[in-house]
Amino acid sequence: MGPSNSYVLNAFIHTHDRSPLHGATLASVAIHSAIAGAYAGALVGGAYGWWTKNAAGAALVGAGKGTGLGGALAATYVASQWFASNYIRDTEDAWNAPFGGAAVGAILGAASGRPTRFFIFPMVGAAVALAHQRVVEVLVEQPLSREGESLIPSQRGIWRDGFWAPGWKGVNQA
Repeated sequence: MGPSNSYVLNAFIHTHDRSPLHGATLASVAIHSAIAGAYAGALVGGAYGWWTKNAAGAALVGAGKGTGLGGALAATYVASQWFASNYIRDTEDAWNAPFGGAAVGAILGAASGRPTRFFIFPMVGAAVALAHQRVVEVLVEQPLSREGESLIPSQRGIWRDGFWAPGWKGVNQA
């Protein structure tokens, strides 16, 4: 049984044996994350524009700004994490996330126009990214590994050819 065909699901689940960054090119991870980030940015920007402004079309303006920012930040985060895992550290683990967090923090700090934020935001971004990785590891990965289960749905036997089948066990699974 092959791996899941859901990029979003695989990107959300950070596993050490089959990471979404494993074997992927920089262009593919940047494009996938930019699309997901642009979509999320459009939703957040549109909601913010609709909620805070009374002018007609404010939601569309907010969605446009959010689309660009969300896409750029997501692509920067994942591309920096990919670069760290392939060229700087040559391993895929939670310590690659601070590289992406620092890159996103540097962009936000530079966009703010204040020199102090350019130095503070990357440190905060790296700390938040590392904390997120640690929370995922402690709350999700360790309990499942203790029970002998896998985080990859195709290895748990619940995905078959892209369809959801709760409790279904594959041919080679006990």
